[in-house]
Amino acid sequence: MKQTFSQLLIAVIVMSTMVACGNKGNNDADIVDECYVDNPIDSILHNTDVFNRFDAVYNYLSSHPEFLSKSDSIVYHYYACDDNDRALLWKECGDIRVYSIPWESIHSALGYNIVQIKGTDGKYRLDTTFLNECMGRMDNLFKITSRTGKTYYLLKTNIMSMHQGTTKLEYVNVFSIENGRLVKESLFHTKTKQYDVIEVECGGQRYLPLDYSYVSLICMENFEEDEDYAPVVVIAEINENDWPTGYGLKYQWNGDWFEYVGKCHYDSDDMI
Repeated sequence: MKQTFSQLLIAVIVMSTMVACGNKGNNDADIVDECYVDNPIDSILHNTDVFNRFDAVYNYLSSHPEFLSKSDSIVYHYYACDDNDRALLWKECGDIRVYSIPWESIHSALGYNIVQIKGTDGKYRLDTTFLNECMGRMDNLFKITSRTGKTYYLLKTNIMSMHQGTTKLEYVNVFSIENGRLVKESLFHTKTKQYDVIEVECGGQRYLPLDYSYVSLICMENFEEDEDYAPVVVIAEINENDWPTGYGLKYQWNGDWFEYVGKCHYDSDDMI
């Protein structure tokens, strides 16, 4: 697991923040794909320029609290009106729903996330704790309960950067809900450290003739609450060339946290 972050990504975030403050110029970002779909969130994404998508979705959710009760629990976003290239737009899991707002540029594909939390009154409200953090596009959202009855949420996301080569980053962030707010939890344990986020990066600044959509750097299995199988998270081991070694770092749920149990064979490229 690496604790690095692309300078390109930082530049993209800064540029996004500057333009989102209301500066709309005549550039390619203002050219939108005018799709007309039944889902209002997807319609916003297709009909709003990339710099204003996040604010537009957030404002819609803020002003339409009834939307949650009238919508499906899982919905996908289609990047173009006439093809099947899609990403998870939102998913409801336990007492939270996460909306993943895609942000694409010529050199990157990432996302910002909005969270709705169900209160003790049964109503959902927006949580703004992590709105300023880019955790990438949502791959999946899981819930797990400890032996003491505490509920945790694991959000898996990814970011792609393309500049003189391709770099893929995958993350798992761990949260709980306390007093109606999201709280980061250090749920991954080794003998000496504890982590509330796992980050894996591969690729680097060179050409690799691979389809990165098939590469899975973090595998999460057995989250169906089947008593016969403990949930497992396997993290691709990365070598000095920034590429998976064919082994993974295995963490297994012990009822209270994910405990590191050692290496295992793990082919992160499903194309092989």
